[in-house]
Amino acid sequence: MVPPLLRRMRSGSNTTTQQESGSGWTPVKLQNRLQNRTSTEKKVMLCVWWNSKGLVYFEVLDSGQTVTANLYQGQLDRVDQALRRQGVDTASTKFLHDNARPHVAKITQQKIEEMGWEVLPHPPYSPDLAPSDYHLFRSMHHSLAEKKFKNRDEVQIWVSNFFESQPVEFFKKGIHSLRVIDADGEYLLD
Repeated sequence: MVPPLLRRMRSGSNTTTQQESGSGWTPVKLQNRLQNRTSTEKKVMLCVWWNSKGLVYFEVLDSGQTVTANLYQGQLDRVDQALRRQGVDTASTKFLHDNARPHVAKITQQKIEEMGWEVLPHPPYSPDLAPSDYHLFRSMHHSLAEKKFKNRDEVQIWVSNFFESQPVEFFKKGIHSLRVIDADGEYLLD
């Protein structure tokens, strides 16, 4: 039995991937293991939203593009549209994101309120509340281990295929791994 909170919960986060000029794209986490890096390496950022049923929406940002409050607002609109296409009643959405500046900006908070989403509290430095970092991205980084991509489109295709290849259980496990769920919403300190 899935608790009602988990059925309505959505999570969003981002990670970066590195591009090496002429030789392809590699994960940022692997950059220290690269022997012959060039000074023309570029990064792209993956922004992803998911829930216990699977992928909701993702974007691969252009090299050098950063997430601002204005960009994040637009992304939230696209996430809302994606949820509606999936037949989700977005008015009951419980939303978990970290305390990055674009996420806590006044215009972002107004946008979330306008959409009727409830933001779950996210204390600073709380890895047990970061399912994207400790479940989703870790698995992606393992799969990316020796991958090289020639361009952003190849990254986008790989990411899409990665998500499509994951069973629903993969996403469910990521949401259920939140220790705070077992404590009925109470934040736990070790």
